Amino acid sequence: MVYGDRIHIVGDNYYQPKTVFGLQVLQCCLNIILIFWIRLYLRILLKSSACHPNLLVLLSAQPLIHLLALTARNIRFLAESAGLLTDRLLIVLNFISDIGISATCIIVLGYCIERIIAMRNIESYERMYRPIPWLGLGILFSSLLYATILLTLWYEQILKSMIVYIAQIGLFSCSGFFFIAIKINADRAYQKMARHRYSSVNQRYQTAMNFKAAQLLLYLAPYKCLSSFFILVGYAWVYDRVEPQYVPLCIEVFFLYNYLQVSLQILLVLLCHSTLRRLLLDAFGLGRIRKRKISDVCVRSITGSRLEFRSNAATDLYFASLQKAWEYSERKEQPAAPQSPESIRKASDLYRVA
Repeated sequence: MVYGDRIHIVGDNYYQPKTVFGLQVLQCCLNIILIFWIRLYLRILLKSSACHPNLLVLLSAQPLIHLLALTARNIRFLAESAGLLTDRLLIVLNFISDIGISATCIIVLGYCIERIIAMRNIESYERMYRPIPWLGLGILFSSLLYATILLTLWYEQILKSMIVYIAQIGLFSCSGFFFIAIKINADRAYQKMARHRYSSVNQRYQTAMNFKAAQLLLYLAPYKCLSSFFILVGYAWVYDRVEPQYVPLCIEVFFLYNYLQVSLQILLVLLCHSTLRRLLLDAFGLGRIRKRKISDVCVRSITGSRLEFRSNAATDLYFASLQKAWEYSERKEQPAAPQSPESIRKASDLYRVA
């Protein structure tokens, strides 16, 4: 079922036409604001090295696909206002919009799959999938292909609406189980590296970066699951349950919710990662308020939590750890010195029975 078909059936006799028109104009303005918001978001993501290229592909593509779906809606409104909207163009624009909304819900599962692979291959993942992030591209292509095939069968009336809704909700709901697996794998990787006393600096750094990225998804995945669930439920309710004369008003409210959802998603990603949050504050000129003093020295754990030390104690701790590592390396390289007869005789005297 195509939204445009119902509009043509209703004609101009629908509820609150002036309000509907005002909401459509508002969406055009929000679309422009969203373009600049996504542009800032992508600039911050690409400027930092906070995410692996695979995760970077997914974090970048999802808002862009959502923007494409919302832009198709605005093009439909402008074409209809100019009298250029044909039945064929209407079907194409609705199809693009539906694919975009569906794919953004499905990509949530891809987040979890990528992070689970990262945490299970924590020592080698940073060197994998470079320079081309094949895993991220594969997940993105699979999500778009799944949405395209599913909606094509729906538009051709091969599948019923209920089957399509269940297929989409069931798929991205699986990310809830993968979300639990992310937490388990992240904790295991952290404990493994923390207990490994002589892990290299590079291994500890990679663990910390992957752990922080996993923590980001601990906030993002539940939000996307819940908000995507409301998107699909709202879509089903508007298109299948609402009376035709109320459809235009309800559909405009539905797409306003989509603008809110993608905007909050971007804000959540930028605020839940310390590096991205710092770059966001710098972009708005707020980073100057939180200047750090040069003399303020601190030591942080692998999770980023601050360890309280005085400046001198922190410096001594740093150089003491280097000295211990150096002494350990020297002991491994030097062969054990043979004991002299005199030392052997003294040792045996200790255990001589009187």
